[in-house]
Amino acid sequence: RVSIPWSAIKNVLPEAITAFESPSGDMLLVQAGRSWHAFIPRDGRLGSVVTRLDLVGVPIMAQWAVGAHAARWTREVRELLRQGAPAYRPRPSARDGE
Repeated sequence: RVSIPWSAIKNVLPEAITAFESPSGDMLLVQAGRSWHAFIPRDGRLGSVVTRLDLVGVPIMAQWAVGAHAARWTREVRELLRQGAPAYRPRPSARDGE
């Protein structure tokens, strides 16, 4: 559930597709095309964009990490960022073998 009205999100990012909010409400992620925009909501408004990430793929579920899980994800994501993103390689389909 997102605390910011969808109409307010669409006013800022008309191409918005979906949004996820942290359990504490201190961060809101909005998908717009292939980009994810992170906001720090204040007073019922989006505020300014904190960061933007370009990602390939479609979210199928969202779960926010809290407690010990947050620390584990922080370590894992730091390591992934240090290594750099792997090159995108589409999986071959059954048709490719024909």
